Amino acid sequence: VVSQGSFRMQELARHNLELQQDYGRLKLQVAELSSPGRIASEARRLGFHLPQPDDVRSLPVKGSVPVNAGGTVGRPALSLKSLLEQRP
Repeated sequence: VVSQGSFRMQELARHNLELQQDYGRLKLQVAELSSPGRIASEARRLGFHLPQPDDVRSLPVKGSVPVNAGGTVGRPALSLKSLLEQRP
């Protein structure tokens, strides 16, 4: 029984190491795919371009404006990442 338990622990440790390596590779892949340069290149390839200044309109949004750690007024974060990080 002890030797079976030891074998199982070695197997789990090996599997854990493989999963950690996979996680590291996936984090690197996410970093590479989400780099601003890669996204800009892909956007240009798809035909996207920056608008002319006269084509940009801003809309007022009701609600409070967040204050950053320095005490100055910041801009609200409207990204998917910030929304996902707020989930419990």
